Amino acid sequence: MNDQTPGGDALQTRWSRIHTLHDQDAGDSWKWFIDRYSEAIRGMLRRHLPARFADEAEKEFWGYLFQSRALVRANPGLRFRAFLAGIVLNYARAWLRSQRRGVEFERLSDLPQSAVVVPAQAPDELWLWSRQTLVLALETMTAKFATQAVVLQWFYGLPTRDGDSSALSVAEIARRLGKSHAAIQQDLSRGRVRLRQCIEAELREQVGSEVDLQDEMRVVFGVIDRQQPGLLPDR
Repeated sequence: MNDQTPGGDALQTRWSRIHTLHDQDAGDSWKWFIDRYSEAIRGMLRRHLPARFADEAEKEFWGYLFQSRALVRANPGLRFRAFLAGIVLNYARAWLRSQRRGVEFERLSDLPQSAVVVPAQAPDELWLWSRQTLVLALETMTAKFATQAVVLQWFYGLPTRDGDSSALSVAEIARRLGKSHAAIQQDLSRGRVRLRQCIEAELREQVGSEVDLQDEMRVVFGVIDRQQPGLLPDR
């Protein structure tokens, strides 16, 4: 079994990709960004805004993000999770103010990105982010270790882009895959280790230093462990 951490040791890969969002041919970069983070952004907006406003505000958010150049003007020394949460919070507050004044929110680019509020995220918002990180890591793992990824997903009822799923027993998983109970237990054991590595690789690209990486791992692994006990092994 190869225990090398997926993604290597390069820090700031995520910021490097984000800083291409306003290049001339940035279509693929925007597709990548929206594909990875739209669910987390939607969840944060629905937390900050009344339900009747959330859909409309979300549609306007992407235009704001492009017009304001908030992402490419960001400080890559910040943690990406905290920075994006601050962007969404600032946007939601400004959007609400515009609605209460009865005026259209036309000057979205005027939102002050130089003083981004980095919020202390509440447990439900941290779970939104950790859930998305888990989904992305499971997809990365699926590319090389598809069976182990499926076994983990079925046994723990892990979330996917299509929503949550129900947990299955080892016996049922063995029946569906045509494998022995012992083989499924081995897939679970190896899969947990590989999933942890994939999550670490995902987080590694969102921070600017090893110190931040260790703290981000502590936060996200802690949230996942509370939601999915036993899923991630200790080192």
